[in-house]
Amino acid sequence: MKIKATNNTPQVFLDWDIKYLVLEGVSYPEDAESFYSPLLSELEENSSKYLSGGGEMGIKIQLDYFNTVSSKMIYRILKIFDKLVDSNKNTKINLVWEIEEDDEELMEAGKDYECMFDNIDFTYKII
Repeated sequence: MKIKATNNTPQVFLDWDIKYLVLEGVSYPEDAESFYSPLLSELEENSSKYLSGGGEMGIKIQLDYFNTVSSKMIYRILKIFDKLVDSNKNTKINLVWEIEEDDEELMEAGKDYECMFDNIDFTYKII
């Protein structure tokens, strides 16, 4: 799945063959539910199929800005993976949260998500 970035939506890249998800850019769509719905549906329908036997999934989130509604969508995405690991301990989710050096707000947002999802391994990369 590939969705090109726009001025107010992120690039979305999901490849089940290499088990990798990327959200990159900015996220403040007029209708976040509509924008994220295809990705959420894909994850809900196929994540257990591709990851139920174990293995690792990589996630990279590099968002320069996201609004409150997008924050809820990110939460829903991460919740899908967190629940998957809950039901299958052989699965590992590795998330790289990329932020600019002085962006304390986005660092705090990443830390907040990390506290919510015990089954996802967070790494912070300063870019």
